[in-house]
Amino acid sequence: MAHGLTWQTFQSSHALDLLAYLRAFSSTYPVQRLGLSLATTHRGQPARHLAPQTINRILAAVSSFYEYTMVAGVYPATNPLEHIPDPMAQRVTERHRPFLHGIGR
Repeated sequence: MAHGLTWQTFQSSHALDLLAYLRAFSSTYPVQRLGLSLATTHRGQPARHLAPQTINRILAAVSSFYEYTMVAGVYPATNPLEHIPDPMAQRVTERHRPFLHGIGR
């Protein structure tokens, strides 16, 4: 994601670019996956893309960073990755809520 952005210039409009970058990022580190994963090649060696859980953790860390900078008073704008609750999730019965765990975070 070589857009020349700094953390001060990152905006909500850049969030989809960040997500696309993280989804395309290839890791050649050996990993143990308990579920299905997409395996590709990168420079002639097998490469695996980041797991969805890892991408969620990265986005949550970025959001937490911006929350911290706002509390510390060094970032005057709103959080570019602010979590907005999904009003449709409230309509889902309690029985099906475990399937929504992790969606919308």
